[in-house]
Amino acid sequence: MDVLLEESNLPWWLHGALDRKEGAQSRAKGDAILEKKARKLGMTTALKRGIFFAISNAEDYLHGAANIARLQLKQSSDVREVLNVIFKCACSEKKENPFYSHLLGAYCKNEGRRALFSLKVLAFELLEDNVGAMSEKEVHHSSCLLAHALIEEYLSFSVLKSMQTGEVSGSAKRRLQLCTIFDRIFKKASRDRLKHLINAAFSSFSAKDRSFEDLQQVLLDVCAALRLSLETDIKNVDAANRKKKSTEDRVGEALGPSPLTSLI
Repeated sequence: MDVLLEESNLPWWLHGALDRKEGAQSRAKGDAILEKKARKLGMTTALKRGIFFAISNAEDYLHGAANIARLQLKQSSDVREVLNVIFKCACSEKKENPFYSHLLGAYCKNEGRRALFSLKVLAFELLEDNVGAMSEKEVHHSSCLLAHALIEEYLSFSVLKSMQTGEVSGSAKRRLQLCTIFDRIFKKASRDRLKHLINAAFSSFSAKDRSFEDLQQVLLDVCAALRLSLETDIKNVDAANRKKKSTEDRVGEALGPSPLTSLI
């Protein structure tokens, strides 16, 4: 008989029941935590809660997409609600979580045109409405989702036309939103995809549009930020190399010349 069974002082036939009881208690505790989070995020309807639990109980984004598919949501309003919950959950994270970007992509791929249309409407709302009510974290996280959708071409750059004229230069959060989108595109897209995306971005606008000027300025800001980041990285590497060389020189002086040098 197993030593652990002997030490527990329980008959062998009760151990299975004990394991099941502990598992049930653990699941109940986990469900209670999710219930609390669902209430905090405003998941007040049965549909929202069902979608939220399908996502939260997933092991990875493919499992999450499969869980949502099992809900068999057929109405266009249901598809829209799935996207709302994905964005809501993503924005609630302390740090940006790539899980939601990949989940969004998998869901759009599974649902096809219905999801793409609903995502376009949601993107219009995020870009058109005043972002002043959103926190900087929410602006950043939602922008990362939009960037992923643009990179994977679930969205076209024409959605950027929904920006209010002149708002980019007047709103810090709007600039954060667009800079985050293009910063993510510059960093995550492959070289060929990046060239394609930049061409698509500019072809979506007329040079006479005020939005075209805003887009130009955003791209310049992103390029400047990337250049500054690169220069900072280079300086840090140079400083680390100088420090390493200085340390090696001091160690060499402390140890003195190698005995082999007298043989050279």
